[in-house]
Amino acid sequence: MKKRYLLIGLLALVLALALVAVACGGEGATTTAEQVTTTEQVTTTVGYPQGSSTGPIKVGHIFDDTGVEAVVGSLVKVAVQYTLGSATVAGRPIELIEEDSKSTVEGAVEAARKLVEQDQVDVILGPTQIGQKNAVATYCAEKQVPMVLYNPTPSGPLEENEWVIGVGGSPAQFGTCIADYMYNVLGYRTISTLGPEDTSGHAFFEPVTDYFTLLGGQVVQQQWAAMPTDDWSAYLTTVQDADALVAWVGGQGIPLLTQYYDTGLYNRMPIVGAFQGFMDPWVPRNIGEANQAAAETLLGAVCPLAWDPDSQDPANLAFIEGMTPLKPWGKPTDDGLAGPAQTGQVLLAALESCATNLSNLSLRDALLATSITGPEGPVSFVPGENIATKNIYIVEVALIPAAEHPEDPRLLFEYHTVKTYEAVPPHGLEQ
Repeated sequence: MKKRYLLIGLLALVLALALVAVACGGEGATTTAEQVTTTEQVTTTVGYPQGSSTGPIKVGHIFDDTGVEAVVGSLVKVAVQYTLGSATVAGRPIELIEEDSKSTVEGAVEAARKLVEQDQVDVILGPTQIGQKNAVATYCAEKQVPMVLYNPTPSGPLEENEWVIGVGGSPAQFGTCIADYMYNVLGYRTISTLGPEDTSGHAFFEPVTDYFTLLGGQVVQQQWAAMPTDDWSAYLTTVQDADALVAWVGGQGIPLLTQYYDTGLYNRMPIVGAFQGFMDPWVPRNIGEANQAAAETLLGAVCPLAWDPDSQDPANLAFIEGMTPLKPWGKPTDDGLAGPAQTGQVLLAALESCATNLSNLSLRDALLATSITGPEGPVSFVPGENIATKNIYIVEVALIPAAEHPEDPRLLFEYHTVKTYEAVPPHGLEQ
């Protein structure tokens, strides 16, 4: 029905322009229309942007430049700038306009309004946090501006929003894969869990526990921590015995993982990441600067990742080579860079097909029709889905050999891939 109304509105607009041209003698006649009323009394409001075929293509990027998530923001900023900062499509330069969400929902919405209503961007990348995503997605749907996400898109309103394109996949893809790996590869039959009592925590843990149970495993205990907190000892000392502790806590991994050692829990059970991030290689590196033994307890710990750090695919090798000089702390070691970089490549591929006749609708449809292989591997969209089908990798924490960093005496860590789940559908593995 929306497409029918849009077509009627466009026909009415063409007729109105023709009548104005005739009335003015057909020379130099121009007109603007904020609203077009059809014979069915349907009013269509022209949103932002109105589409174009020449000039720069404006890409808005919302990320956490300040606030509690600024560390993550610094990663995605570098990756997006690497992919889009000097790109050109069909002779049209990409104009990248960046806005700080300030690590808050209110900041993210304020950034989106500025990008759409003042800068008149053609598309928005980000933000990364679930609360920010929900709020900005509602606004983008109102203005009919594509919103492209480079980290997982939870099910629910975001999945049902036709203006959201989830290049970063979904929590179900990550959760079902790590659950399968624990049950079918590691042979675990029982798990305890520990995570934040918030939307993100439930989004990432529920696919793990649901699928592990479906496979025949048992969740003996689930603990939810009120956030924010740096004191995890009360939770860690009351963990019920199981084959593994499945944990995740966003950007606060250092205190949790340090206390995992301090409480002696590491002697009772291994720790598994429900999602990436909190045990990314920079975390044990920082832990090791204060307590080498605590860092070493994380060697061999596994988690799901959207990027294969060991891939020899040309797209990944080019990404590593291109990113290394831009990353102040050396070559990429986690997915903080690969996801945004791959999403930028998806956007460029979509623009190739519509840059000479760019509109909100043409770009959205082109994004959902895109299939590429980037640093994360293959990514594509199944008809009717706005979340990508993609590979999920199970990786383990490992030491970088000292010979590779002779001038740096610290313990340095990286991920190595131990299993690949190929072409995982948006809703995860099925039994």
